Amino acid sequence: MPTPPTNRMLAGVAALSAATVAVAQVPFTSEHSARGVIYNMTLSPPFDMPQEGYGMAIADLDGDDDLDLVLTGRADGLIGIFENTGAGAFINRSAVAGAGNALSAQGVSAFDHDRDGDLDLFIAQRHHPCRFLRNDGSMAFTDRSASSGLGFSAMCTGTSVADIDGDGWLDLHVCTYQVGTANRLYRNRGDGTFEDVAPSLGVASLGLSYQSTFADVDADGWPDLAVSNDRGFDPQRDVDRYERLAAQHGLRIVATAETHIHADFLSGSRELAEKGAHVYVSDEGDADWKYQWLQSRTGGGAYAHTLLKDGDSFMVGNIRLTAMHTPGHTPEHLCYLVTDLGGGATEPMGVASGDFMFVGDLGRPDLLGAGKRDECKALIRELIRQHPQFPRSRSRPQGAPASGRLTLTPRHPAIRATPASCCRAAG
Repeated sequence: MPTPPTNRMLAGVAALSAATVAVAQVPFTSEHSARGVIYNMTLSPPFDMPQEGYGMAIADLDGDDDLDLVLTGRADGLIGIFENTGAGAFINRSAVAGAGNALSAQGVSAFDHDRDGDLDLFIAQRHHPCRFLRNDGSMAFTDRSASSGLGFSAMCTGTSVADIDGDGWLDLHVCTYQVGTANRLYRNRGDGTFEDVAPSLGVASLGLSYQSTFADVDADGWPDLAVSNDRGFDPQRDVDRYERLAAQHGLRIVATAETHIHADFLSGSRELAEKGAHVYVSDEGDADWKYQWLQSRTGGGAYAHTLLKDGDSFMVGNIRLTAMHTPGHTPEHLCYLVTDLGGGATEPMGVASGDFMFVGDLGRPDLLGAGKRDECKALIRELIRQHPQFPRSRSRPQGAPASGRLTLTPRHPAIRATPASCCRAAG
């Protein structure tokens, strides 16, 4: 067994603008132009949604102990490389650094893959092949995407780095946001190439993943892996995985539920309903926010379904799920209190929060457009009045439960790690 690794501190950070940003209490002033950081990002194809953000990194690229900048998101895709002068200013090296373009970069990791003392760059792209750039130490980069094995094509999002096996070479985890495409864990062979070992290590998860992080959560000297996934409660379109899992345990799928109507996501509820599952969905919201497909079963008629109002409950085995109307993200949005009656519980064990309620915070109402913000603010005030167990201020510590009797289990890009996706490292 190798000696547990002491991982090198990585300056590279992966950033997704989809994450919830806390409201600052101290005002900030914009100094980017005065300090030489001029890089115009754009929200345009292939990124058409505000939650699809570009990646960046802060890292010492030239080994002078000053943190430099790597920016992405320009309309022409040019990767921004800005050298820190050490005197509070930056020099734009983008045109001469040789980094080239990245038109849909979502995650950036800076790490020394070949142990030459220089931080190299991996850039995960959502709509283009990923890129791997070797740093020669003078802030000049050479494309090694093909030769390293890291120039693959998938809808990639966040990345993270750690020495997973204690061999002294830094390895790479890459999240994918694509139905049927697994996340990847690339082991560094030490010769400039990488191999995907995610399947053999049991971390080839098929979740719609946003970001991963390594941390030694149990202080045993080994990096553990946590992955944040989107929509862990509402079924994904690829329902085969649910059917396979049920078959493995001798079970069948009898019901499916959703927290809200999805504008950017094809839910698997209808496919499960075609196969006999009973559908539980919201009956809150006005006429514009109703599940119209429930009445359009293939061959005629309606799917077996139950429309839920606030406080309605249904049973799956001995588990009781109770709907809570939580408007804001969308007007009809529901959360579900989960109570294990079979285990003798009298209080909920947790809540399936959908896309609205997070640990220590509430979701964003602005997805409905600026014209709906005042309406959504009123809905949030009503939500807090109806459900006093929700937080009333932002002063509660990050990650604390909403009350003494509820533990939140969110599944959203705003949360970096989720219990269902935590993998303990085996020494």
